[in-house]
Amino acid sequence: MTDLDKAEREVDRLTPGSPPIAKRRGRPKGAVQAKKRKDPQPAPIDGDYQPLDVVNKKPGFFYCAMSTYDRQRRGHQFEVERWSEDCAHSPWETLTDENRGKEVKINGQLTLMRCPQERIDARRKRERDAHRAQATGLTDAAKAQGFEVRDRTINTHTINVSKSY
Repeated sequence: MTDLDKAEREVDRLTPGSPPIAKRRGRPKGAVQAKKRKDPQPAPIDGDYQPLDVVNKKPGFFYCAMSTYDRQRRGHQFEVERWSEDCAHSPWETLTDENRGKEVKINGQLTLMRCPQERIDARRKRERDAHRAQATGLTDAAKAQGFEVRDRTINTHTINVSKSY
């Protein structure tokens, strides 16, 4: 649209008795509908976006892939999976004479580790209990000081100010 057309439309709009200019609203009738959106699946609650794809898992064990840094931090809790006929491994790798007895690697960088599921469950329970104890301690202290506590939220009311801790 040129500047002249815009000026003519403005004059028509301001001229008394002229019909209003129709505005475009949405899609015209008979238009092709938009394709259905392909949204990703919602994220899992536990945050495990890509479950580890491992075959020959032994029942009662938890498997994870660890980097060198992770092994330094938590490696003492896990056991290294080594190549053998019945070892757990990624589905795209196979046992060869070269890798027999060596650590099972995932994507050539991460080491496949395993740990008894009971130990993992006990660690998660300890962490959950420690968190609950800490949260309970905070809310009990706030209640003792006279603050209002609702659903683990502590509201302190001063001059029209509400803070959540």
